[in-house]
Amino acid sequence: MMNPSQTIGPYQIVQPLAAGGMGQVFLAKKTGEGGVEMTCVVKTLLAAYAGDAEFVRMFLREARILASLRHQNIVQLFDCGRVDGTLYLAMEYVEGHDLRDMMTQAGGRPLPLAVALRIAIEALNGLAYAHTRVGDDGRPLNLVHRDLTPTNILLSREGAVKLVDFGIAKDAVSEDRTIAGVIKGKLQYMSPEQLDGRPLDARADLFAMGLVLYELATGVRPFAADTTSPLFAKVLHGEYTPASVVAGTPQELDRLLAKALAKRAEDRFASAAAMLADVEKLALAVGALPINGLRDYYRDLFESPRLPHAAADETGSADEQTVGRPRLAPAPASASAPPVPWKAPPRWIGAIVLPAAILVAAGAWALFSGKAVVPRAETSSVRPAAPAHSTTGPTAAANPAPASPPGRIKVAPDVDCDVYLDGKLIGATPLASFEAAAGQHELLLRNENLGVAATVPVTVAAEKTARVAATLMATLVVKVIRGTKVYVDSTVLGLTPLPPTPVKPGPHQIRLVHAALGKDVAIQRTFTAGAVTRIDEDLTK
Repeated sequence: MMNPSQTIGPYQIVQPLAAGGMGQVFLAKKTGEGGVEMTCVVKTLLAAYAGDAEFVRMFLREARILASLRHQNIVQLFDCGRVDGTLYLAMEYVEGHDLRDMMTQAGGRPLPLAVALRIAIEALNGLAYAHTRVGDDGRPLNLVHRDLTPTNILLSREGAVKLVDFGIAKDAVSEDRTIAGVIKGKLQYMSPEQLDGRPLDARADLFAMGLVLYELATGVRPFAADTTSPLFAKVLHGEYTPASVVAGTPQELDRLLAKALAKRAEDRFASAAAMLADVEKLALAVGALPINGLRDYYRDLFESPRLPHAAADETGSADEQTVGRPRLAPAPASASAPPVPWKAPPRWIGAIVLPAAILVAAGAWALFSGKAVVPRAETSSVRPAAPAHSTTGPTAAANPAPASPPGRIKVAPDVDCDVYLDGKLIGATPLASFEAAAGQHELLLRNENLGVAATVPVTVAAEKTARVAATLMATLVVKVIRGTKVYVDSTVLGLTPLPPTPVKPGPHQIRLVHAALGKDVAIQRTFTAGAVTRIDEDLTK
C-alpha cells in the first residue's frame, strides 16, 4: 500500500480510496506550472501482476475503453503510463458520493421519485452513448458495462451523474471473451443470463439499471436474499414485489420496471435509448426536476444543517443514528393493505423552501440527519450555590478544554462485512462514511459467513475523513491452458482464463481438470489475507 507523500509519475498520492483483486485506487494531485494543482484519481496495477502479460493486457484494455468514451455522464481518462514498473491510469475525480452512500444517508428510505428518475435518465444517457460507440474502423464496439451497481454510479455535489469502473466491460474486439460458467460482476445486480454465464449484450446493463432504479425508488432491492442460492432463484424466476406495493409509487413505474427486469433479454427494452425515452416520459408525468434539482437535493442530503430533535424516529435509537448506522427501510405493505398514496415530490428550488416551512418540517429533516441531538435541559430559575473559595487555583472543570470537532471514517473492504468501531457495531457494508471522535480508534471488520475478520487501527483527524481500504481475503491467480476447469476445494470457479479470484485465507485444495488432455491435478496451497497465490501448471506434459 502506498503512503501519502509517495508519487506515481507526476501524481502525488493524497490518500488510498480502495483496493481490489488486481489494483489499487488513490486520491492524488498533480502540480503544474505556477503551483496550479489538479486533483484526480489514480488507479494502479498491483506489483504482483506487473510482469504478467495477461493482466497487463486487461489493465490496458480498460484504459483503451475509457479513452474511447468522451461523455458528460462517464468518468474521463486523463492519462495512462508506466513508471518504475508500475502501470497507472489517471482519471477524473468526482467530488461527491456514489448512490449507495446516498441511499445510506437517506436512512434506507426511498429517494423522491423525481430524483430517482433524473438519476436514471443521466445514467441511461451515458449507457446509450457507450452502447453505440464505434471503433476507428467504423464497426460497433458493442460495449457492455457488466457491473452497473449503485457504487459505480456517482453523483457530484454539482448534480452531475457519472458512470465509473469499466474494468470488466465487454466489447466486440477484445480477446477477453465471456466463458460459459464464468461470472463477472456483482451478484445482486446481475441479469439472469449473466448469472448463468451466457453471452451478454447491452440488455444486461438495462436489467441492472432497472434494479438500481427500483432500489432508488423503494429503498430496498427487488431480489433480496441472505445467501446466493435463493438470490439466484429469485432472479432466474423474476420474483419480486412491485414498487407500487413497496413504496406507493405510480403503477406506470411498475410497468417500466417490469420491462427492464424481464427474465428474457428479448422481452426487455431493445436499447438504452428506448428505456431512456420511457423514463423521460414518466419523469414529465410526475414532475421533472429543474436544471439544478439534483445539485440542490445532494446538498440538502449531505450538507444542510440538521435541526435538533428530541428522539430518534421509529427506525432506530438515537445512539444508532449518532454513529451513522443505516436505518431500516419501511416494511413492504401487506397484500391486504392499500398502497401508500403517491405524491409528486418537491422540486428543490431555493426560493420555494421558506424558512417557516423548514421550521414546520423539522421532524422530516431528522430523516436525513444520520444522528440524534440530545435536547438541552430546561433552564432552572434556581441558581446553584457559588463554589467555596479555593487556594489551589482554578480547576479543570471550571475551565474545560474545548472539545475537538469529530471526523469521519469511510471503510472500503474487499468483501462485504460487519463493521465495529471500538467494539460497537456500526453496520454492514456497503456503508456511507460515519462520524467518529477525533483520535485513535480500532476497527473490526468481520464476515461470519466466510469466517474472516481483520482488526485495523485508524487515526481520525477533526473534520477530516479517514479512509480504510482493508483486505480480508486472499487472491488466487490461475495460469494454465485455456479451457481448464478450476475447483477450490469442492467449489467450481469456472473455465480458464479466469480473473483474479478472492479466496478465504487458510489451506485449500486447488484442482485443475482438463478433459481433452486427460488431466486431473490436485494442488495444496495455504492462502494469506492480502497476498496473491499463483497456480502456474503446464498440463500439456
